[in-house]
Amino acid sequence: LPWSKYLLRIGTLYATIAALSFPFSQSGFDGRDLKAELITSNMVALGVLELLLLRLFVSWDYIGQRLLSEKVEYEQTGWYDGDVWEKPSQVVARDRLLHSSEVAPAMQRIQSSLLAFAVALFASANSFNTVSKVEDPRTTTRPSFLEQLKSPDQETRDNAMEQAIKAAGDRPAYCLDPYYRAQAGGLGCK
Repeated sequence: LPWSKYLLRIGTLYATIAALSFPFSQSGFDGRDLKAELITSNMVALGVLELLLLRLFVSWDYIGQRLLSEKVEYEQTGWYDGDVWEKPSQVVARDRLLHSSEVAPAMQRIQSSLLAFAVALFASANSFNTVSKVEDPRTTTRPSFLEQLKSPDQETRDNAMEQAIKAAGDRPAYCLDPYYRAQAGGLGCK
């Protein structure tokens, strides 16, 4: 398969996975942060491509090992009657030529794709934290935060409440949790 067709297929697969994962990433951010939704969709697509390419690499590696070995184990009708076939020298030479001309380039292409997608996935994961405007809603349930709410100092309690309001995005606090949002019927949640 020429590089152009390979890249076209990989690109089509990436676009399809990204398009299918975008509605799910939108539901995670309630449509509030388009950049975070796009990055999340990108990370899902890259992760799925990594898994598919890894599976493809393992398959090509198995084929390559069978081509390079001088003896091949096989089964005729089941696990109990397996045998070992020793390849003649002509078949060994042909299989090694086939490996070097077909299998090795395919494995090299898959390896470079795996590396490129891993770097892109790492870059996307790092950019998510800098681009995303969504604050971690779990900060309002951590024990250290809850201790601030119990503090005898009024200023400490007020600061903790301001953090909770900021984390909620000026919405009711139950909007942060899917369970409580459903219990409230989503009232006031955008």
